Amino acid sequence: MRNCVFDKAEFEAERQVVMEERRGGQDDPEQRFYEQLNTLQFTAHPYRNPVIGWMEDLQRVTRDEVYAFYQRYYTPSNATLVISGDLTVEEGLAAARKAFAGVTGPPVSSRRTAREPERVPATRRMELTLPAQVARMAVLFPLPGRA
Repeated sequence: MRNCVFDKAEFEAERQVVMEERRGGQDDPEQRFYEQLNTLQFTAHPYRNPVIGWMEDLQRVTRDEVYAFYQRYYTPSNATLVISGDLTVEEGLAAARKAFAGVTGPPVSSRRTAREPERVPATRRMELTLPAQVARMAVLFPLPGRA
C-alpha cells in the first residue's frame, strides 16, 4: 500500500497495456453503451468517467502525476479492509492489526463529495448506433440524495 516505486520504464510499459485494454473496451458495444450512458446521466460526479480512464488522459498523464495521486490517496486512512471467514471479530481485528502494524501514511485530506447540480425536469436522450446483435435500451430515473 505504501511502497510502490513507479519505475519510469515500467510505468510506460504499463501505460501501453492499459491503453490497449481501453481500446479493447471500445470494441465491446455494451461497454460503449454504458459508458456513454454514464456521461449522459452524470454531469459533475466522477461516476461519469470510466474506471480505466479516458484515452486522452491515459496518453497525457505523467508518471509523476500518478505517483503524486498514489502518495496522496493510497494510505491506510483511506482504505477499507474486508475480513471474511471462519473467525471471530476479535480474531479478525487482531490479525489486521498485526498485518498492518508497520503501514503508515499521511492522513487523508478532507473528502470532497461531488454533487450533481439540481436537475431541471427535462428529458435527456442518447442514441448510439453500434454493431451489436441485441438492441439495448435504458431508462434512468434520478433519486433523491442521501441526507
